[in-house]
Amino acid sequence: MSQFFGAGNEKGMKQSLLFKFILAFIGIGIYMFCCMVIPYQILSLMVKNNRDAGAILAVGTQYMFIMGFAGIPATICAVLSSALREIGDVLNRFST
Repeated sequence: MSQFFGAGNEKGMKQSLLFKFILAFIGIGIYMFCCMVIPYQILSLMVKNNRDAGAILAVGTQYMFIMGFAGIPATICAVLSSALREIGDVLNRFST
C-alpha cells in the first residue's frame, strides 16, 4: 500500500485495502466458526483431566461465543490501522 501511496496510485491503494479486508474477513470467519460453532470441542482439548472441566466448559463456551462477535470490530480496526501506518499517517485523523 505504501508503494501505491508514494506513486499517487489511488486505485492501487483501494485494491490493496480491499485485499486486506478480504483476507481479514476470511480469517475472522474461521475465528467466528471456531468460537460460535465448535467452542466446546476446542475448549475440551484444554481441560482434559480437570475435575472442574464441566464448569469451565460451560462458562468458556459462553465467553467464546461473545468473543466471536468482538472479533469483527477488532479486525476492522487492525486493517485500517495497518493501512494508515503503511502510508505514514499515524496521527489520529478523527481528533480535532
